Amino acid sequence: MATLIGYQWLIKNLDLDVPSPAQISMIGEPDNSESYPKDRIRTFRKEYQVSDDPISHLCFALKHESIDLSIIDRTLRVIDRKTLEKRLNESLGKYERKIGFYYEFLIGNDLDVPKMTTGNYIDLLDPSEYFTAPPDKSQKWRVNNNLIGTPEFCPIVRKTPVLMEFIDKNLDKKVKDLLSSYPLSVILRANQYLYLKETKSSFMIEREEPKGDRIQRFVQLLHRRNAFPGMTKEDFIRIQNMIVDPRFSSKDYRTDQNYVGERIGNGTEIVHYISPSPDSVGGMMDGLIATMTRTRQEVHPVIRAACLSFGFVFIHPFDDGNGRIHRFLIHDILAKGNFTPDDAIFPVSAHILNNMDDYDRCLESFSRKVMEISRYEIDSEGILTKKNDTDFIYKYFDATAMSEYLFKVIEETINVDIPAELDFLLRYEKAKKEIQAIVDMPDSKIDLFIDVCRQNNGVLSVVKRKKFFPMLSDEEVSSLENVVSITF
Repeated sequence: MATLIGYQWLIKNLDLDVPSPAQISMIGEPDNSESYPKDRIRTFRKEYQVSDDPISHLCFALKHESIDLSIIDRTLRVIDRKTLEKRLNESLGKYERKIGFYYEFLIGNDLDVPKMTTGNYIDLLDPSEYFTAPPDKSQKWRVNNNLIGTPEFCPIVRKTPVLMEFIDKNLDKKVKDLLSSYPLSVILRANQYLYLKETKSSFMIEREEPKGDRIQRFVQLLHRRNAFPGMTKEDFIRIQNMIVDPRFSSKDYRTDQNYVGERIGNGTEIVHYISPSPDSVGGMMDGLIATMTRTRQEVHPVIRAACLSFGFVFIHPFDDGNGRIHRFLIHDILAKGNFTPDDAIFPVSAHILNNMDDYDRCLESFSRKVMEISRYEIDSEGILTKKNDTDFIYKYFDATAMSEYLFKVIEETINVDIPAELDFLLRYEKAKKEIQAIVDMPDSKIDLFIDVCRQNNGVLSVVKRKKFFPMLSDEEVSSLENVVSITF
């Protein structure tokens, strides 16, 4: 019969209220009576058995399992502090030093353990397995803190084969090469169109009908990315005010508990996602802003964009506009990281809109963890009250899936969406020149002719001809219709 070890032992024996870990470690082969998913079980020989105490099992987890800061945090909050100090004063091996650092980093209290004066520094995260930030040296534990975040916000991203393959593709160079193969006039026109398309798509993802002035505000925001060089709390509030209906603009982060749900016919509320408690939002956002600075160097722009943009939408700091700011952050971070060519934009929202199932699955990979342990009540007015603390989940989420998803979206926009738009504009310019050669009309009239014909299967309707083009002869109309039909 198999016995638990590592994270799952800690969860069971310390009664931790945390989402299940990615891996269930066991000593010996599990039998058919085990209740854990078989595809997540990893078995170890009996030589790997450790002493039956939390610190030993945490050392095992740090050595043999993926870093899960949420479980580490919850474990260290219930381990007896005096017992931990006694153990660390007796032995300061590699993993005990990491535990000591994690305790002071996550809990915020100093342990009564003397500062180390000799020995090599060790990396907190293995750079061959995780994406890391430039290290800060902890002299007390002789540990290089290379976590990408802070105690208030610290995503983890594993160096999976998928992510490493994406990085090796040099997608930023690929899109620059793609754009350089088209005429400048087409690029400039495409950029204008893609900014507008991206804006409309970002609204439509949230099932909102974008109004003219709100569209213009969002387009202006995308063009004004460099107006927010460092991003502060005031910048986030200013951005929110720019893109929402003025009646719903915020002067500060939210003070209410919000959630995503739907009512069914009998009045029952189905809750899909619960945001962190309003009291924790300010600290988490401070951590996110600090992580922006911490990851500016050495962290790949797409990894950085995934951590920060998805982290923002998980925190949900405002009552309105969170989704649009989430997608703005993707563009902002990629541009500041020189991943996006000058004045260009990846049509991320447009791609999401056309592939909503993929986007939903990405979001659900996190929301499932939140809902797995959330306990709450909803009153008759739809006010939700959380009954347990889940705020640590939002601080310490694994952003690997979000990073893989964002890379996939960017690659598909480069391979499919951007070339399709550029090729369409090449055809459009060709059609305009041919129409101009037949009838010397103003540009606006040519654009209108092409649009109304394309809306009517290449034919100019009687009504539209009478309204907009009464000056054209039958022969001219036929020739122009032929150009549109052949071109499009």
